[in-house]
Amino acid sequence: MLKSSIFALGLALALLSVSGSALAQSNAQVQKVVLLPSTKDVEIEIRATHRIVPQSQVVAGPDRLVLDFAGAVPGAQLRTLAVNRGGVKAVRSGLFRSNPPITRVVLDLNGPLPYQVFPSGSSVIIKLGEQSTATSTPAPVVNEAPAPPPPVLNVSFQNGKMSVTAERTNLAAVLTEIRKQTNAEIAIPAGAEQEPVIAKLGPGPVREVVAALLNGSNYNFIIVGTDSSLVRLLLSPKGSGAPYAPPPAPAAYNPAPPQRIAPPPQPTQPAETMPQEQEVPEQSGDQANDNPQGNEPGNQPANEPGPQPGPPPQ
Repeated sequence: MLKSSIFALGLALALLSVSGSALAQSNAQVQKVVLLPSTKDVEIEIRATHRIVPQSQVVAGPDRLVLDFAGAVPGAQLRTLAVNRGGVKAVRSGLFRSNPPITRVVLDLNGPLPYQVFPSGSSVIIKLGEQSTATSTPAPVVNEAPAPPPPVLNVSFQNGKMSVTAERTNLAAVLTEIRKQTNAEIAIPAGAEQEPVIAKLGPGPVREVVAALLNGSNYNFIIVGTDSSLVRLLLSPKGSGAPYAPPPAPAAYNPAPPQRIAPPPQPTQPAETMPQEQEVPEQSGDQANDNPQGNEPGNQPANEPGPQPGPPPQ
């Protein structure tokens, strides 16, 4: 009876040993964790018997990077690795779950770190640090075109004369510089930054230079000012009507003092003319006798014959 019990126990142990060796042969085994020499970043290599691909996750409080290797068991020679470099304290490993087997490798960190995982055959390389976010494959060299020259913009306003030099710039930038130089009221219209400007104007009167700049543009404009000063510049896109100019403020009403209006002249009445007395010359007595009828000499009655002419003297 005792012999049969001992035999059964030995058989069970043999079967267990065989099953364990079979399990070890069917699952990958994490054998070693190595710190690779590196100039800047921290690179850690995890070596196994078969090809393994981990599942990674970042855990906070405390900060750590966790790698789970499904279907893998830890090897007998696996130990904790002290790093103390590049923000990595140490690397711990062990069996996280037995059925199915999962080996967990934990990297204890001083704080959050970017990382990359590179599976390579039966090994996995973990790269941590600032340079780990860059791709390991160098970018192809591309012959880039030379950078374009910078824009040229110069607005001068002196003694009532303006000059504008503009190359590889836009209308909004030119108007902004004019507003800065003249202190004029200029509202930059929408879309002016999309309109290129190449100009060399002046020196000349402000109105002429500004008009030459805006002629041919996509904007209607009104210039308020004189030849030597700019007060306001109103712009509106073409097709939307002329720019609105507010009416000038009404002048103060100062009524004139009332004036006295003279009455119209009255028509004058013609004065009545009295008949003038005709002065009758005095006549002598002889003349009165000679002209008894009172007729003036030379006034003969119409019915009386005049004096007859006598014979001519001999």
